[in-house]
Amino acid sequence: MKRRSRELTQKEIDLIKLIATGWKDKEITEQLHIGSSTIRNTLNKALVKSETFNRPQLVYWACKNNVI
Repeated sequence: MKRRSRELTQKEIDLIKLIATGWKDKEITEQLHIGSSTIRNTLNKALVKSETFNRPQLVYWACKNNVI
């Protein structure tokens, strides 16, 4: 599992951290200076890499694997 966590980009890790703290997409777009479609694309890439299906699973996986 550590191999997959290394494949995450810094942008994906930053996004997971903000999701984990309860930030909404609008707040994330302002913080990371990216558009909502970029958030969706980045989130989908992180979901695929972590083999998870939704935000709660992704956050759980990231915590369990010391990504965040």
